[in-house]
Amino acid sequence: MRTLNPVIPLILLMASLGTAAQPAMDYPSVEAQSISRYLKGDWKGLLTYGRLALAAGVDHLNLRLRLGYAAFVTGDFANAIAHYEKALGFDSHNETARYHIHYARRYLGQHEIATAEAERLPTPLLEGEGLRKPKLTLLGIEGSYKASLVDIREDPFYGRLTLGYRLSPRLHLQHALSGYTQRIAEPLLTSLPGNTDIGIAQTGLWNRAAWNLDRHWQALAAYHYQQNRFGGLVYHNHLLLVGARYHGSRVTLQGDAVVGRMIDTDLVQANLTLQAYPLGSQNLYGITTLTLRDNPGAPVILRQALGGKVLKDVWLEGHATFGEFRNFVEGDALYLYNALDTDRVKAGIGTYIALPGGRVLQLGYTFEERRLYGRQTTFYQHSFTGGITWRQ
Repeated sequence: MRTLNPVIPLILLMASLGTAAQPAMDYPSVEAQSISRYLKGDWKGLLTYGRLALAAGVDHLNLRLRLGYAAFVTGDFANAIAHYEKALGFDSHNETARYHIHYARRYLGQHEIATAEAERLPTPLLEGEGLRKPKLTLLGIEGSYKASLVDIREDPFYGRLTLGYRLSPRLHLQHALSGYTQRIAEPLLTSLPGNTDIGIAQTGLWNRAAWNLDRHWQALAAYHYQQNRFGGLVYHNHLLLVGARYHGSRVTLQGDAVVGRMIDTDLVQANLTLQAYPLGSQNLYGITTLTLRDNPGAPVILRQALGGKVLKDVWLEGHATFGEFRNFVEGDALYLYNALDTDRVKAGIGTYIALPGGRVLQLGYTFEERRLYGRQTTFYQHSFTGGITWRQ
């Protein structure tokens, strides 16, 4: 007679007990368990249970709405967006999902694309949130004093006033008026009269438009005109940017191209920018920009920024630019670098402090190593920046 191995029934018993210990993953049980955790405010438990349910193949509208809210209140706004967008896959008109996506985008600092979702909200809610009518949304002022540690370059000053306006939930405009002043001496410019005391005065007017194509995509365009007085000479700089930006739940990707003329040089520049939120919020973020230029001497420039929340209402951001440059633009063609000298090293740190009433105070320091025009001699420049921005 064949004898049954006594270990086999024990293994089968343990397996059956293990199976019985696992909560059932079907629609009724997931509905009951998720709503129980939701009503208790057990947000972390709900998110953990929700991951198990989704992995088991149980997915429905109410579960996604509860998971989206749990992620939202725990500060993982990227995860909230992902769940609410899945909810819209079950019900494309769901107002709860659209409303929370709008605010999750705003808490990620994505104020323009946030209104792409808001425009689909009912009229009373749109009016209650102030999104129906054109509205002033941004007002900022920034100033920068630069200490140039070389005798033939006096310290320059830069100032800028920025205005933002929402014409509709789809169309956002920004305008900036900037000024830059400096006095320099440059003996190598022998053809320029008075080259031992050259006054530089730059005035710029920047205009930018962002059009929300849908809840993820934006079309971008910007134009920057700058009048540059260099001694007795006057230059007219014209820069045009066109591009597109994609907003995912945890990353934003932008590609753009800039063409124009700066001083007496044609400029062609392509930029690819990736912004990521590893924690799903602005508590930690990184911004990487790769620039390709029609410039044989320095065709590639890389800028890296890393920031995060360090105290309540206080953020720190460090940044560094790799690659030498002159005649270079940043920030959707807002910042123009057309100095006579070449930037060789550029790095700095900034802090942002949230104040009541939607205001943000900005303080920053930037170190630059620059090479004097026509020489191999380098000098250091220290830039101190301050500003305040109001946004709604």
